[in-house]
Amino acid sequence: MKRIKLIQLIMVFSLILNLPVFYSEENTKLSLVYNIESSSTFQIKIPNLPLTTNYTVEFKGNSTFEFYKHNQTCYDFSLYIEGNIYTKPFPFNQEIKNKTSSIICFPLSQYITKQISLLGENLSSFMNQNLKYNFKIDNFTFNGPITYNDYQAVEYNIKGNFEIISFSNSNYIKIIAYFSSKIINSFYYNIPLYYESYIKGNYETNLNQTSTSNIIPVGNNLPYEIKYKAELIKEEGFNLKRKMNINKLEFRTTTNVTFVIFSNSTINSIKLSGSQLNITTESPSLIYVIYGAENLFISLDNIKVVTDKNETLFIPIYLFNYSSISYFSFNHSSIWLGTNAGYYEYKRTSVLSYRSVLIYVLISTLTIISLILLFIILKNFLK
Repeated sequence: MKRIKLIQLIMVFSLILNLPVFYSEENTKLSLVYNIESSSTFQIKIPNLPLTTNYTVEFKGNSTFEFYKHNQTCYDFSLYIEGNIYTKPFPFNQEIKNKTSSIICFPLSQYITKQISLLGENLSSFMNQNLKYNFKIDNFTFNGPITYNDYQAVEYNIKGNFEIISFSNSNYIKIIAYFSSKIINSFYYNIPLYYESYIKGNYETNLNQTSTSNIIPVGNNLPYEIKYKAELIKEEGFNLKRKMNINKLEFRTTTNVTFVIFSNSTINSIKLSGSQLNITTESPSLIYVIYGAENLFISLDNIKVVTDKNETLFIPIYLFNYSSISYFSFNHSSIWLGTNAGYYEYKRTSVLSYRSVLIYVLISTLTIISLILLFIILKNFLK
């Protein structure tokens, strides 16, 4: 009987030691709710009158993202949008309730790549048109770790410009814009906590009369402005407000690509060779990697993360020349970066002072004494 109790005790102790292995953060249901405010101003022609005016459309409401577990790698995803649309100077109020559903699978980069491809195909098929676009980031900065509404986070500030041309025969629509965005993302899962964006540009058209309506943009080169703001107000199943001590390691590679790596464990080694980055930490931990450079193209669909010999869940931020990845890792992980980032190697060196050596000897002695006492207790216990 005493032996059975001892075996049970050892099993419970073993389970406690292995809780990090058995514990999974996956939930049957995950939910995120955001407050949304947006405002768009553009120029229109008033029907049957030789007048133009600035027309503003505002939206205030919320969006809910819900994930229900489908299998080990996929979730049933639903997006709910509720709110009201307001217009001026012509007053108009309409309530909006919309729901879209799909299945998304991890790694999420493959899903995002598919959605970007579908968006391009839909835009190209609009009015049976061809599509060309250019996108450039003029400035990319980040600050972290910071605290935002009691969340540990990274703040991104991005400025850039883009050009989209959609054309069919002699008809075309050309959109040129400058944008400035601020994004605050949680360390956990890289989920946006706050997002605001300002877009200002010109809307150029050359359409024949048969392809226009009674209310159309006037002129060949018209200004427009868009303001957008979203903030996380509710979460379920993510537990994003956990606190941790964060280590930070920053370096540049042989090809001048900037890397910043955050971890709540000591980083023992880093080895970058071309498109593969290997990271070793002292214990299982959260890893958050930011990397990129001007004129560096990152292929989103070639990004993947492997930890403990298995491809793992991660949520990326993707900005063509820059990307960030957040994931949970065992002591070793490998990231395929989707680009050739050059070479870099780092190994942590331990320097023991005289005092630290004494502490180490003391701990070792106490450990040996504890083991001897444990042996004596078990010997008497098993009699």
